[in-house]
Amino acid sequence: MPFTRPTAAQLNLDVINMTDPLIRLNSGETGSADKDAGIVIERGDDTNVALIYDESANQFAIINTNETGTTSGNVTIASYADIKANAFYGDGSNLTNIPGAFSIVSDGASLTSTTSGSDAEPVITLHRDITGVDANYIGQIKFTADNDANQSTVFAKITGKILDASDGTEDGIIEFAHKKAGSNVITGRWRSDSLQLLNDTSLTVAGTTTLSGTLNNHTIPSGSGTFALAGNVLALAGGTMSGAIAMGTNRITGVGDPTASQDVVTKAYFEANASEGGGASGFTSSTFTTMPGADGNFDLAKQQSQSGSVETPFVAGAQDAFGVSLGEVYSMMEPLGSTTTLDLGAFT
Repeated sequence: MPFTRPTAAQLNLDVINMTDPLIRLNSGETGSADKDAGIVIERGDDTNVALIYDESANQFAIINTNETGTTSGNVTIASYADIKANAFYGDGSNLTNIPGAFSIVSDGASLTSTTSGSDAEPVITLHRDITGVDANYIGQIKFTADNDANQSTVFAKITGKILDASDGTEDGIIEFAHKKAGSNVITGRWRSDSLQLLNDTSLTVAGTTTLSGTLNNHTIPSGSGTFALAGNVLALAGGTMSGAIAMGTNRITGVGDPTASQDVVTKAYFEANASEGGGASGFTSSTFTTMPGADGNFDLAKQQSQSGSVETPFVAGAQDAFGVSLGEVYSMMEPLGSTTTLDLGAFT
């Protein structure tokens, strides 16, 4: 119903009461709109304020003005008045100069706080007001752009997630996802107890990395320096080398005494069992077979049983398994009158 002429019963000297639900202003306007219209509030000695529709800007405006309600046209705006409300609805893209809110800057948007003190300011809160359940997603920031076909695409996103919603033992997750080969893929989760890189996501570090504890169940050595991982790492216990190890001038220390035929021998063990004169026990596993006692010629160049052909290893420079020069053994075959002394160590 349009605003009509009020009756005497509808007027009060202090309060105007109207039964009509709508007020129509500027009812005589015809053609293109050319007048600002609204309500002016007289404030005495202070600057008046008004709620108008600004025709030149095609916007509603709450203004400070010297207007008294007599202008038929463009209302002079001295400044814009403040407004306070509980909530604003809309896309918010043009909200500016609101304390604690985003404002447009040259490189995007800025969130500024002028609050003093050590508290974190400004704060962005993403709140999902429901009863928490484990694994629920609770907030997300998306990064979108057009691909080369001008299709809007989510290239990356950061998402909050509930790991444990139990009262008193709550745990949370920050989840990272990327567009990977055309599909959305979760590439990492930063949990309250661990950092996880997922779906073939690699870790590249350009600089110094400090590690403690274990790496793939291998204990990290203490102290300072560089711990280089090149290829596979042999376990501290067990494992088999697939190639030779070049020690350079370094030593292998702390080796136990050999028990198997292919075990390495330490310097101490060798000196105790194979030094000049032999050790207390000598080569305990060695066996020495004496010459046969039968009469007749005995050819030292043949096998002990005198079978087979002449053995060829008896040449100068060759050595047997104990490191004895076979050239010296060969010298023992010299004619009578030739003497060679050879210490074979102690045998049992």
